[in-house]
Amino acid sequence: MVSGWVQKVSDLGEFLADMGRLAPDVPEFKHSTVYALLLAEGQEYDNHEPFTPEERGNIHTLLEAMGRPRFKSGDCFFNAWTLAEWASPEGILGRRGRQNSLVPAVQYVEGYAVHSAVPVLHAWVTLNGKVLDLTWMPHGVADEGLGSFDARHKRHNRTYAPQRLIDRSQQLVLADGAEYWGIAVPLSEMRRHLVSVGRYSPIIDDYANDFPLLRSGLPASWKRLTATTAPDIVAG
Repeated sequence: MVSGWVQKVSDLGEFLADMGRLAPDVPEFKHSTVYALLLAEGQEYDNHEPFTPEERGNIHTLLEAMGRPRFKSGDCFFNAWTLAEWASPEGILGRRGRQNSLVPAVQYVEGYAVHSAVPVLHAWVTLNGKVLDLTWMPHGVADEGLGSFDARHKRHNRTYAPQRLIDRSQQLVLADGAEYWGIAVPLSEMRRHLVSVGRYSPIIDDYANDFPLLRSGLPASWKRLTATTAPDIVAG
């Protein structure tokens, strides 16, 4: 129980289905809502295996190469985009010749996620299908320097040590039971969207460009990408 009256949603798939049923059909759209899009063409990211020592080492090297960046609460699209951009061979480190710091298996994902109570539109990255979320704070972890018991809603994650950031993400998924359901987005599309709208914002629910994914569904290349980021695509 999160408070006296709000209880955490227990099944993210059921939430998406329920929300989708509340919305009217839009005849010219393949998917009337982002909820329907996620159920039909996205998947649950439910790989609860901990990161291997090699995976932890790769994330640590990446974060060090990035200069131990600060990840702000509420900036999930920017945070996840930054990680994916730096990790890619086509990204910042690759262009700088820092091949040893790259983690090509890092993939940007958008969708719905739930941690405390109500699912929200969110962005994160995966490594070999395992969620790496450096935006949300796990239950009971104080933000270093702020002294509060539960700092999930503070603006800054001030603990920059890579291993601690990795531990916090693992606590979110493995101990707190945060749930994620999303669609993997290609790096090229992330860049196109940023140039188009001029800000870090949702691509799967792109109102600025009149909802192209809701109108037409995922391109084939997106489907192949999503299929490689976690097992067992769930369609509805």
